[in-house]
Amino acid sequence: MKTCSKCGSDGPFPKNKGTKSGLSSWCAGCSQANTKRWAQDNKAHVAIESRKRKLKTYGTTPIEWEKRFVEQGKCCAICKRTEPGYRGWATDHDHVRLHFRGILCSYCNLGLGNFVDSSVFLIEAAKYIEHWRRVHEG
Repeated sequence: MKTCSKCGSDGPFPKNKGTKSGLSSWCAGCSQANTKRWAQDNKAHVAIESRKRKLKTYGTTPIEWEKRFVEQGKCCAICKRTEPGYRGWATDHDHVRLHFRGILCSYCNLGLGNFVDSSVFLIEAAKYIEHWRRVHEG
């Protein structure tokens, strides 16, 4: 019977191809706690690697991202805000093809997400807003 070398429990154990048994020497709980602790202690590294991975998924690089942001005037591509909002700058992408489109503030990114990238929904929302603006302006 295998026991965790950290806490002494009898598992379960995550897989680890680098060991003779094919299992980690720490139980799942200890492994997960260690990973969480490491991520907390290395937040900057985790953030950088996460951003790189995301940008690679969207077919761009940090350098291309920065170039696009400068081309946009260092502001949101839609509303032109110069502050990113509560979640930071968003890397906008086509959700079907995963192509990088531009950089948006949190608010515009959330709006596009809620409209499911549909220009039809966006046009209808604009018509709705204009209709009620006219009604209330008299």
